[in-house]
Amino acid sequence: MTTMELNAQKQLLIEEILKTDNPRLIDHLKKALDKFKGMNVIPMKRPCVYTHEEQMEILRQSLEDIDEGRYLSTEELEEEMKTW
Repeated sequence: MTTMELNAQKQLLIEEILKTDNPRLIDHLKKALDKFKGMNVIPMKRPCVYTHEEQMEILRQSLEDIDEGRYLSTEELEEEMKTW
């Protein structure tokens, strides 16, 4: 999430909080925020992302490997795994 997106999300959240007249909701939000701030949050890493062209190249290479016999059957892989 970019800084601009984060700020937009925060602004939307502020606007929603300002609309509420429910003191219980405000209390729950405050408690949740306090609890979350005290946690050691591990930043999320972006998942592995490939462009369409990169995906097509990976697929092309995989098909070439199969055509050239560069693969293991399930049985061969299971046998190899026994040596690990």
